[in-house]
Amino acid sequence: MYRHKDIKEKEKLNIGYILPDFRQYEVACMSYPLLTSFNEVEFNVFCYANGDVKELRERLGNQSSVWRNIAGISVEMAVRGIQKDKIDILVDLSSHTSSHCLPILSRKPAVIQMSSIGYFHTTGLKTVEYLLTDKYCSPEEQDQDYFVEEALLIPQSHFCYRPSTEELAAYEDAPMTKNGYVTFGCFHHFTHVVDDFLLVWQAMIAEVPNARLIIKSRIFGSGYGCQETRFRLKRLGFDLDRVELRSVRSDDFDDYRDVDIILDTCPYQGASSTCDALYMGVPVIVMTGTRHSSRLGYSILKNIGLEECIAQTTEEYISKAIALANNPYKVMNLHKNLRERMRKSPLMDEKRYVANVERLYKKVWKNIVDEVQAEKILKEVSVLLHTVEEGLVYLHGRLVLGDLSEVVLQIFDDTAYAFKNTQVAVHGIFGDNETLLWLIKKSNKARQLCKSKQGAKAGECIATEIMPLLKEMIKRVERRLEK
Repeated sequence: MYRHKDIKEKEKLNIGYILPDFRQYEVACMSYPLLTSFNEVEFNVFCYANGDVKELRERLGNQSSVWRNIAGISVEMAVRGIQKDKIDILVDLSSHTSSHCLPILSRKPAVIQMSSIGYFHTTGLKTVEYLLTDKYCSPEEQDQDYFVEEALLIPQSHFCYRPSTEELAAYEDAPMTKNGYVTFGCFHHFTHVVDDFLLVWQAMIAEVPNARLIIKSRIFGSGYGCQETRFRLKRLGFDLDRVELRSVRSDDFDDYRDVDIILDTCPYQGASSTCDALYMGVPVIVMTGTRHSSRLGYSILKNIGLEECIAQTTEEYISKAIALANNPYKVMNLHKNLRERMRKSPLMDEKRYVANVERLYKKVWKNIVDEVQAEKILKEVSVLLHTVEEGLVYLHGRLVLGDLSEVVLQIFDDTAYAFKNTQVAVHGIFGDNETLLWLIKKSNKARQLCKSKQGAKAGECIATEIMPLLKEMIKRVERRLEK
């Protein structure tokens, strides 16, 4: 567990990224910019992964980041390693996915912890304070009841796409020009496609003469997966002669050359698969949901300015897909221009993306430094106010006995000075200093009464006017410290 002495203003912040396997394509293609294009003047980057970190580091080509292999070690050892590296902000890129690192995060080895990219729901851990997202996936007015994390909004995309290949050209005619019919496709995990959404596809394809559908997923690598899917599609009314099932292969990008239009899934949408399609020049039809996980496609298309492919309802999803299928010129134009459109968009602007993320890192760090400083000040103020309280009790006792000596006046002066110091100390913490201003005013009033030889009235002022205000002030400070 971190200690308060670790929280202070720093010239350089230590950022840690933790993921079981950085070779996992879906996350890697969106997180590599954070690992390679960071500001080396203001940040140190540490990467915690399972596997050969030397190979990963060499592949990325950035020798400035520090890589740690956490494969096969216990949670306690991993936690100690992160603590030894003195990580200020630890960013989890896996959350509840396979071989996740949540037990490590639950022990809070870093000062600040956040989740991003690899998973699109809450971690459920109170030790993870933030979710790194964007204004499209998590609009400010959206209900955040489903997240324990506070949303940190990036102005554009909350990830930056780096394709795994630069070799395959995208500037080819759409397949429809040679086939004479439209080919729809879905290369997202087929396990995410529910029957209700398959019925949407079935209704759509039925309206487009001779249209074909290519579905690609890992489950089609076995005869059983294909057989069960064909049975499912037939039960839902699909013409199986117009549907092709493909398994995942090493040359996945080449399959996009056979598709005119990609159909995104809902409610769980594609991220890397959507970006891959757009990078290969294939337009994607998406339907916007209300949750973070069902707004990824919306965010991606908004970032490249492809609003005409965004639907809000199933009816609009169907109509937009049919309209695009019936517009060969539009489809061919998109196939030729989408890759360049992607390259010029925030989705592939690594410099702007990393700058936006690092700006948030600095902001949350400043916030916690300010909170620790405020807590320190409040503790000092609490001691000061209790000392003032004791002084006023003593003063009241002396005044009751008729003591109007110089010592009494000096205690009044000390009290006024303490109130002024308190006013300076808590400036900006409570938002106003009205109570303190009243305390100073009443203290000055009691002192003047004392100087005028009106000790009884000065004592009454302390008992009935000053002490209640002072006790309320002490309660406010103590409540703030308890938070």
